[in-house]
Amino acid sequence: MRILNYNIEYGGFEKHINKDKYVKLIKKHNIDIFIGTEPNQPVIDTYKDSKICADYNKYGENTIEQVAQILGFNFITTEDKLITIITHYPIKRTELPYVFEIIVNLQSIMIIPIHLVDYPFTFFSLRNIPYQNTPLSFNNKQEIVDLSYSTKSKVIEKVLEYIKNNPSKKIIIAGDFNEPSHLDDPSNEWIISKKFQDHGMIDSYRHINKQIIADSLGYNIEGATCCNTLFDDEPLNRVDYIYTKNLDIVMSSVLKEYAHFSDHLPVLTEIKLVDLKYGNKYLKYKIKYAVLKKYTYKNWFKESKLIQRIKIDDFKL
Repeated sequence: MRILNYNIEYGGFEKHINKDKYVKLIKKHNIDIFIGTEPNQPVIDTYKDSKICADYNKYGENTIEQVAQILGFNFITTEDKLITIITHYPIKRTELPYVFEIIVNLQSIMIIPIHLVDYPFTFFSLRNIPYQNTPLSFNNKQEIVDLSYSTKSKVIEKVLEYIKNNPSKKIIIAGDFNEPSHLDDPSNEWIISKKFQDHGMIDSYRHINKQIIADSLGYNIEGATCCNTLFDDEPLNRVDYIYTKNLDIVMSSVLKEYAHFSDHLPVLTEIKLVDLKYGNKYLKYKIKYAVLKKYTYKNWFKESKLIQRIKIDDFKL
């Protein structure tokens, strides 16, 4: 099962949205679940006919929902309209507004899509780069770490509580966290990634890709997803994640060839899920084999002892 997590930047951040490019992307990489952040097209015209969604209470058409309709996929959009999940598997809402359930081969997988606020804009703050209303300077890095978590904690604490209360469930958490990981920046214990790790969630990309390539600040830029690699003046950072629990991770990569699609790069993770129908058959055969092996071994052991006694008796004669 292949999962793609992608912040497409306001429906594609283009005057004329090209939905076909996402359809081609999904088909090319055989995507089963697409988690699209910022799927809505902008509604306010700005400089040189470009567009930006400056008012988060106003949205244009949803690009990812349209992609789902072209593909014949199922789709669900979060209440705040910041994330759309599309998949060819059955998907439904749960009693919790931030948790969704898909059914794959009769097995239930819970999906929690996340888009966290960009205050402070951590990777700008680390480099003292001005960004909107983020403070220009901090006394130390820990102030940035603590401020970042304080603005995101309301969402994260709910998610952590769900993970804690459902230890055996198969869970996928994905989205734009707008915060680095402690696995990339060992000099700072970034709180969200550390808490997820402590609750048994696995950072799928870092689980597969362990290489450390540090920039001048000691931050690991390998696997960076933001900001756009086409903009030389913007730092590279990994802020888009796919976390899993109780699932086997086969591979994970950042699709760098799509740098021109958005200010983020997509993250692709493949997980292995045993077909329950065939899994049950395999289990039955495994039990039968174990019983048969045990029975055969016992008979062989008895026969072996009998042969030994016969040989000893013959020797005595």
